[in-house]
Amino acid sequence: MRNEKNKNYKGNSKEIAKVKGEKKKRKNKRSATNIFIVVLLVVVITLAGMSLLLANKHGREKLVDLGIFRKEVKTATIGVMGDLLLHPPVQEGNRTGTDTYDFTPMFRYIKPYIEELDYGVINFEGTLSTKEWGYSGYPLFKYPVNVIDSTLASGFDMMLTANNHIGDGKPRGFQNTLNLFDAKGADYIGSRKDTIGKQYLVKDINGIKVGMANWTYGVIAADGRVSVNGIPVTTKDEMLVNVFDYQKLPEFYEKQKELIASMKKEGAEIIVYYMHWGNEYKIVNNDYQTKMAQELSNMGVNVIVGGHPHVLEPIEYITSEDGTNNTICIYSLGNAVSNQRMNFMDRKTGHTEDGVLFRFTITKNGDDKAYVSDSSYIPTWVNMITTGSKRLYEIVPLDKNKGWENYFTTQTEINSANKSYERSQAILEPGYKTLVFDNDL
Repeated sequence: MRNEKNKNYKGNSKEIAKVKGEKKKRKNKRSATNIFIVVLLVVVITLAGMSLLLANKHGREKLVDLGIFRKEVKTATIGVMGDLLLHPPVQEGNRTGTDTYDFTPMFRYIKPYIEELDYGVINFEGTLSTKEWGYSGYPLFKYPVNVIDSTLASGFDMMLTANNHIGDGKPRGFQNTLNLFDAKGADYIGSRKDTIGKQYLVKDINGIKVGMANWTYGVIAADGRVSVNGIPVTTKDEMLVNVFDYQKLPEFYEKQKELIASMKKEGAEIIVYYMHWGNEYKIVNNDYQTKMAQELSNMGVNVIVGGHPHVLEPIEYITSEDGTNNTICIYSLGNAVSNQRMNFMDRKTGHTEDGVLFRFTITKNGDDKAYVSDSSYIPTWVNMITTGSKRLYEIVPLDKNKGWENYFTTQTEINSANKSYERSQAILEPGYKTLVFDNDL
C-alpha cells in the first residue's frame, strides 16, 4: 500500500505542483491583502489620533499617536494670584447700594486669563462679614459676602485661608467665612472648621491628583494655643488654622512629613505648598524662607508659592539635597488687589501696586509619573480710577503678547503700567530663566 501511494504520488507530480503553485499565489495574495489592511488601520488610527489632538483645544486630555498604540496624555494648568486685600476704599468702590456690592469690575481684565486655567487659586486675606457685624479694613479685614461671589465668577476655584488676617472676624467671623465657602462651592485650604477636617487637600484636576497645603507664620505658645497677629485662632490643643512658628521649625518639618505621606497615600502625584511667610515690603526672600523652601524640597514638594510681603519676591529653582527632587519656588506673589498705592505708602517704590498670575502645568503620559512640564507668569498692575467720590480698582494683566494699552484711558496710566512691568521683570525674570522642567532634563 505504501509503494502504491508513492507510485501514485510520483505519477501526479506535475498536477500536484500546479495545485501547490495556485495555493502559493492565493497565499501571497492574502498576505498582501493582510499587509494592506494593517497599513490602512495604522493610517486610520494615526489620523484619528491627530484629529483628537487637533480637536482638543486646551490640550488637557489628549491621545498621543504611537502607531498602533496610543498613549493618553493628561495636563493640568494651575494659576495662582496673591493677596486679595480689600481696604475700605476698595470695598466702597464696588458698592452698588446701601448694602449691596459687586466686585466683578475689579476682575474684568484678568478674568479671561483665570478662565483659561484648569484651576485658579487666590489668597483670601480677610474674613466674610455682614452689615450687622460691620465691614472694615486694616487692621481687621472684614468683607461683604459679595466678594466671594465675584471671585468665583471670575474663574477662581480655591481660596487660601492660612494668613495673618483669617482671624480678623474673631471665632464667629472665622466660622462664617468657611461656612460660606462651603455653601458657595469654593475650595479652601489652610483652615478647617474643626479638628476632624484635614490640613490639606488632594484635588483631582483633569485626572491628575494634586496634593496641596497652605501654612502661615504665627505664634504657637507653650500650652498649644495658636495666634496670628496676636489674635487667637484656636482653643487649647486645637489647630484650626495651619500655623508654623519660626522658633519651632523642627516641629513644623516633622508635621509636613506626615502630611505629605498622607497626601501621597491618597494618591497625590504632585505636591504644592502655599506659604504665607517673609517680611512685608521686602523684595527679596529672607533666610527663613530660603531654608524652609530647601527643607520642603528635600521632602519632595514640587512647587512652592509664597505670599504675605505685599510685594513680589524672586523665583528660584531648588534641588533637594539628595538630588532626587526639583522644586519651583516663587517666594511672594505680591498683591492681587489693594489700596496700597505708591502715594499712600512710606516706601514710594510702587512695588505694592504690582502682582503676578503665576502658572504651572502638570503633565502625565499614560501610567507614567506626573511632572511639572511648564511654568509661566504674567505681571499684573492695580489701576485705580477715580470717578466722583469713588475709586475703582482694576487688576490689569500686563501681557506683552496682547498689549495692554486698551485697558487704559490716559497716557499716565500707560506709563505707570510700563513702570510696573519693568519692576516685576527685574524681580522675576532672572530666577525664571533658571527653571528647568522634567521634559527638558
